[in-house]
Amino acid sequence: RAAAFLYEDLGFAEEPPERPLLIASNYAFRYHPAIAIDRESYEVLLSHAREAGGSGLYFERAAEYAPLARQMPLPARFLPFDTRYWGQEDGTREFAPQRFSLDMEDYRGQYSYVIVPTLTERYLRFDAPEFAKEQAFIRELTQLPIVAEFPQHQALGPSLTVHRAPE
Repeated sequence: RAAAFLYEDLGFAEEPPERPLLIASNYAFRYHPAIAIDRESYEVLLSHAREAGGSGLYFERAAEYAPLARQMPLPARFLPFDTRYWGQEDGTREFAPQRFSLDMEDYRGQYSYVIVPTLTERYLRFDAPEFAKEQAFIRELTQLPIVAEFPQHQALGPSLTVHRAPE
């Protein structure tokens, strides 16, 4: 339903948005909305995968096939929240650094819509003061004006909210 909303209600079936979608998700290749993303978006993901030491083979192959998608390929960028942490001797946790900015100002005017899956929102429930900056950023994302909400349905994947991007 979320993909249909983007393609039909927002008109992306005929014309992709001028600015990319911003999807607050780690899993570009398996998260809903089930949209086709464009070659450039896969190339950005490929670059990130290789910077992180991976082969990026999935993204390389997906970029190759992106132009063949039945749906209009959409530009999208992803916020791959890293929730790995290491226990410290003093009992605190050291979380992995994020590979993207946690400053909302860096996103103003650059994206058309922000998509936040509830699986990302669950990070707000972490009882981890060391993850407070990430939680504050996620809170800011969830407080952007809501355009549409899609509750979870087993056959349609995880629930998510579409927000208006910051101008």
